[in-house]
Amino acid sequence: MPPKTHDLEKLLKDCMKYDSRFDQLREDVRMLSPFATYARYPDDRFNIDREEVDEAIKRAERILRFVKSKVETIGQTPQLNIFET
Repeated sequence: MPPKTHDLEKLLKDCMKYDSRFDQLREDVRMLSPFATYARYPDDRFNIDREEVDEAIKRAERILRFVKSKVETIGQTPQLNIFET
């Protein structure tokens, strides 16, 4: 069972224990990590513009496609059917 955390880098490290190819997501995860925490607790320090949002969405889609390719039960996991490839 994965840990309950919003720390995307920790989750990535855990995934890499099982499959080293997750390492290819390192830069995407690094870019998205602030969205996982700062967006939950907004303040004046977390300002994003449209370009950053678009880039974050692209990276999140890339991560999702990669993870979906690793999951054997896609048809049994409707929450993973967010983006159809």
